[in-house]
Amino acid sequence: MMILQVIFFTLFSFAETELFYPQSYTQGRDVFRARSEKLKKEFFEKAEIGRLPISSETVDIPLTTDYLYIPQDSTEKSHLLILTSGVHGAEAFTGSAIQSDFLRKLQRQPKLSEKMGLLIVHSVNPYGFHQNRRVTENNVDLNRNFILDPSNYQKKSPEYIQLSSFLNPEQKLNYGIFNKMKFYFECVYLLLTQGRRALVNAIAGGQYSIPKGVFYGGQEPEENVQKISQLFKDKASGLIWFDEIKSWTDHEKAKEFCQEPKRLATLEELRTADEHGFLDVIWKKPDYFYWSQTKVAGT
Repeated sequence: MMILQVIFFTLFSFAETELFYPQSYTQGRDVFRARSEKLKKEFFEKAEIGRLPISSETVDIPLTTDYLYIPQDSTEKSHLLILTSGVHGAEAFTGSAIQSDFLRKLQRQPKLSEKMGLLIVHSVNPYGFHQNRRVTENNVDLNRNFILDPSNYQKKSPEYIQLSSFLNPEQKLNYGIFNKMKFYFECVYLLLTQGRRALVNAIAGGQYSIPKGVFYGGQEPEENVQKISQLFKDKASGLIWFDEIKSWTDHEKAKEFCQEPKRLATLEELRTADEHGFLDVIWKKPDYFYWSQTKVAGT
């Protein structure tokens, strides 16, 4: 009996997954559009459905970042929940699935707080989604391209440059046993000589010097960033965008951030998160907040 239950649960899980997880960028986009249109037609007549075209020199289909905007009932643009997906194209399948399920549940319970609007942005990086790549067509990692101070695009990363030959080898990829052993020995050597924290900071911190290297942040805002930034400015008066967050231990601390919409949380401040707390404040006291959150599935 137990075996039959496990088999049934497994089959049910696979079937449920198929309902939401797109097999391609176009499928995810079309589902998002269809469910957005249904919500607008049946429940939210004031909703705005839009498309931000993203240019490409190599892809032969129109690429767009689509969005659904449901304004709050009050006239003041100050309380907005923003849900984005696909900053990293290869991770957009998960984000698209979550948004699809969210829209489905919103159809079942089409009610929002009168003080809170909703902006859902599908596929921030449609090129990466379509090509199953992390980066844009210009090899730019959008997670390192959203920059407030333009001078940071000229920032040098000496630690990264020092590791460039290891991170960006020029020779042809070879999965042979000797190459694998060489790679592992190099990893161990770097860990012993540089230390784990130094390596993480040098690699994951991004770099703006080597256009063909990994984690490249670009030399200027990408078209995606320009259009998304303008969309946010049009729909709300301020922005807090948490790139990675679980929750907040201190509710008063959360309110302090949300009352300073131009301030960005540092990584150390985000590490004060615990298992619960922040979302409770968001939903129970929406008049405190205008906020945006990006869930990261990977790096």
